[in-house]
Amino acid sequence: MSVSIDCGDGLLLTVRSEAEAEETFRLVVRNDAYLRVWLPWLDRCATVEAMKGRIAAWADESAKGESLHLAIRLHGEMVGAVGYNTISTFNRSATIGYWLSEHMRGRGVMSRAVRGLVGYGFAQRRLNRQVIAAATENHASRKVAERLGFRFEGVAREAEWIYGRKVDHAVYAMLASEWTVA
Repeated sequence: MSVSIDCGDGLLLTVRSEAEAEETFRLVVRNDAYLRVWLPWLDRCATVEAMKGRIAAWADESAKGESLHLAIRLHGEMVGAVGYNTISTFNRSATIGYWLSEHMRGRGVMSRAVRGLVGYGFAQRRLNRQVIAAATENHASRKVAERLGFRFEGVAREAEWIYGRKVDHAVYAMLASEWTVA
């Protein structure tokens, strides 16, 4: 599946490819301590080959319409990832996941990327509901959802296991009827 979402001002979302496995791996390694606090999958992508395998698996899921994983590129440089971790075509819903290189924090990059993805999901995929579930203590991730107008729906207790600790999720959702492009 070929998806490219232009978010303006040099910010582009593109489908992840095995060819960028080494670039992705290097970015993750540089940000390991920063990302490890909130992302449980880092050890499963501990080599370039493992990263390549994960990207291939995402491509298979995407071909089946079950997920969509995109690289975030700013002026050509990969700075993170965003996408639909799960897509339910039957329910016309998707769950959004994202991460960003630490050096890009505080610049509005992730809000712009998620806005682009959400707009694509409602307009092109005809989704009705999009969900962001962020660790309750991950304030930066929660601010993205809040900044874009997602409605807080509650807390999913002990929703994730991250390197030996249980993490609650703050669950936010946006319905197609509530979405404004602004």
